[in-house]
Amino acid sequence: MAANTSLFSGIVFLLLAGILAASGLLWRNFLEFSGSGNGDSEVFIGLSSQPSPRVTLARAMEHHLRFGFVIPRGDLVEFIEAVQPALENITGSLGYHPVIDVSDSTTELLAKLERGDVQIAAVTAVAYARLRATNKVRPLLERTGSNNKHSLFVVRRDSAFRTLADLQGTRIAYKSRDSLSAYAMPRLELRRQGHDPDTFFRSATFTGNVRTSALGVLNGEFEVAVMSDTFFTELEADVRDHLRILHKTAPIPGGVYLAKATHPPELLDRLTEAFLAKGPHLATREEFAGYFRVKRPDPSLYDFLSEVEDDG
Repeated sequence: MAANTSLFSGIVFLLLAGILAASGLLWRNFLEFSGSGNGDSEVFIGLSSQPSPRVTLARAMEHHLRFGFVIPRGDLVEFIEAVQPALENITGSLGYHPVIDVSDSTTELLAKLERGDVQIAAVTAVAYARLRATNKVRPLLERTGSNNKHSLFVVRRDSAFRTLADLQGTRIAYKSRDSLSAYAMPRLELRRQGHDPDTFFRSATFTGNVRTSALGVLNGEFEVAVMSDTFFTELEADVRDHLRILHKTAPIPGGVYLAKATHPPELLDRLTEAFLAKGPHLATREEFAGYFRVKRPDPSLYDFLSEVEDDG
């Protein structure tokens, strides 16, 4: 009995010693990770009285260049697998390693750009049109796709709808309020055709993802979805073949890669040239190829977007 008790006590002692040692190690790692030990990390930094260090372009370009995107979470893994190697191909020729930073909204992404947490931000045309008046950003590249970009009103192939007027009283799927091709431009088109987009449809839903909108049309959740012809082309064939383009708008400008206007222009010029030289030739996955089909932006093409700014 005494021997068993002694053995049991010894085992308990060893377990307690191990727990204490592990706890000490974890606490030390926590302090280092949180920035309490060396001050290098921004994690939990907002809880202290110390200002958060920001990443300037010069500091980032020593080793890394952070690209900011707004990507639906369901597409995140495929996006990184397709886009990361392409970015490495472009920035590698300049001696920099690209880092992908994903935000949940354009508002969040632009806040990161302003703080310096990302150096290059891929934003919508509407976001650029609203920002350019502030003179705080520099447009680097317009994402053009292979051809001129349009907004499409898409319905089921077997539906009876033939014109925009036929869609009155139906359910429509938009992507998000900051999307030009999948929200703002279709609403502007409805106004130009004499319809009030706020009362024309029975209901309007924001799906956050063009593919989700398309699938919603196929399963009967919506009668119509709006998207760019670029996204329509990139849909899986078994989805696209069961849809029909009911109406196409006039050409619209694409999204824009932005940088802060205060960044050193020579570095941004080199990045722009590398994109123009390599981007259109990269073998990226088709659904994300539009991020690399680029040209120099023409700010005048975005003037008409003042007509859609009141839509939120």
